[in-house]
Amino acid sequence: MDVNDLLMLLFLVGASFAIALSALAFFARLGRSHDRKHSLFAEAPDSEVAFLFDDEKLLDATPQAKRILSMGSRSSTDWAQFVSVFLPRFPDLKSNISSLAKLGEMSFDSADGSAVLNAKWRKGLARLSLVDQKSTDIPARIDQHSLAAMEHELTSLRGAVEHTPYPVWRETSDGTITWANAAFLDLADQVDPGSEGTWPPRKIFETDTLRGVTEGRRRSVIADGASNKKWYNCGCAKLGDEYLFHAVSVDAAVKAEVELQEFRQTLSRTFAQIPIGLAVFDRNQRLAIFNPAFLDLTKLPFSLLSNRPTFGEFLDQLRNSNAIPEPKDYAAWREKIAALVRSESAKTYKEDWHLPSGQVLRVKGRPYTDGSVTFFVEDVSTSIASAREFHTQLQVGQAVANSMDQAIAVVSAEGKIAIANSAYDKMWGIANTRTKDMSVLGATKIWHSRCAPSPIWGEFRDFASQRGDRTEWSADTRLWDGRRMSCQFVPLPGGSTMVKFKIQKNHPSYLGQRLEITERPALDA
Repeated sequence: MDVNDLLMLLFLVGASFAIALSALAFFARLGRSHDRKHSLFAEAPDSEVAFLFDDEKLLDATPQAKRILSMGSRSSTDWAQFVSVFLPRFPDLKSNISSLAKLGEMSFDSADGSAVLNAKWRKGLARLSLVDQKSTDIPARIDQHSLAAMEHELTSLRGAVEHTPYPVWRETSDGTITWANAAFLDLADQVDPGSEGTWPPRKIFETDTLRGVTEGRRRSVIADGASNKKWYNCGCAKLGDEYLFHAVSVDAAVKAEVELQEFRQTLSRTFAQIPIGLAVFDRNQRLAIFNPAFLDLTKLPFSLLSNRPTFGEFLDQLRNSNAIPEPKDYAAWREKIAALVRSESAKTYKEDWHLPSGQVLRVKGRPYTDGSVTFFVEDVSTSIASAREFHTQLQVGQAVANSMDQAIAVVSAEGKIAIANSAYDKMWGIANTRTKDMSVLGATKIWHSRCAPSPIWGEFRDFASQRGDRTEWSADTRLWDGRRMSCQFVPLPGGSTMVKFKIQKNHPSYLGQRLEITERPALDA
């Protein structure tokens, strides 16, 4: 191949390449022209913000308008999305836009006066365009690193708020919601399923009373679609002309409070049936709970106890009502009890108060480590009187037994000597203090040690331990001095047994004829 042929080949390749590039450029321009032909805002500049709506459906929008619309809250329709974006800046938009079809043209000024939203009605379609009223001082060139950092921070804040598990929302001064996070929208859908996706969402909290609460929280209750109550602690912060609210669910806390209240009511009803007076003083030493029996026993007026007196005031009122025994030194007595109540030890205060009226109150105080104290007051007048009467009867019975010449002893159902007269102590050589509460085994050992061997003591032990119906029986034995002794075993009510010992004085052995016994039994037989 010569040089001319090579040049001709290179020329043909270059021409083909140029033709291909021209064809690609032509088709690219043709595609752009086709796309722009289908856009109603084909001739609009890139900076223009304009929307075209057919009722609530967006037919077309400029690129800048589409970017702005994408920043709106979650909505079910394009128009609701549009309102969620522009309502904060144009508060009159939602209430007045319905007149557009009638008027034909409308304009809405932004709250800060920086922009105007123009609306036009043409052939059943609404065209809305945003026009800036003030020139902005945004620099022509922004550092790309600063811009990237701001965009990243904005994305992070949006993500954080949207994923916050409790409702957060903003309202204008007239109560119109201008922004809400996903948790609020989900809750609004639960409360009113029929309004799902509408904007602004339904107002589910009564925020009129919350606007003045800039510090702390106030509890609110709402009802969901199933009429179930939901409880929230709500807070408010003023942001310019608007208010930012947040709500935290406290259903678990409210449920616990209700259960605690029900438990207290159950305790109160239970305490009301207890005949023992009960009073609880809290950690601040103030009366917290008392039952009717406590009111009756202390004779204190209800108005006084309902005012939650301190423990010291309570003692002073008891003294004024003669409901405590008058001590020699009241101040020292009062301080002693108060010190016991203040202590964190497990020591329990217990005392019987003998009142001037003759009534006896048994008072118990139990302090706890948290500073609270529980007081129990019981009227023991009857039981103490019964105990005194029983003790008197025992003394009378013992005196009657001591007046008898015959030696007797009474063994209780528990197997101990309950009563023994002086004749018994003299016969067996035992002091009365040793006889009382001696076991039947110990008593029969003494009897056996002073008598000739006999099986009657073992038989008596079996008889004394028997339960049910028993029959009186008797037996004779001899003392070591040869005298014959008659023993009578009598069953008594309640499982007790009486033993009677009698020396047969008319028997020959009593007149001097001694019995020959070669072996004395041991004491432990």
